[in-house]
Amino acid sequence: MDWTLIIFVLIAGAGLWWAAFYATKRMRIEKNREREEAARKAREAAAAGKEG
Repeated sequence: MDWTLIIFVLIAGAGLWWAAFYATKRMRIEKNREREEAARKAREAAAAGKEG
């Protein structure tokens, strides 16, 4: 097999991986923000339950 083809396929694969990673970046950030907000509300509810 030709080394040029192998190198091209590796570069193309890395480029596609990077594009997919970058495209989902905002989605991951939003999902983490939602989880943090839900956890904060759960902690506040638990604290309110203990106090009351």
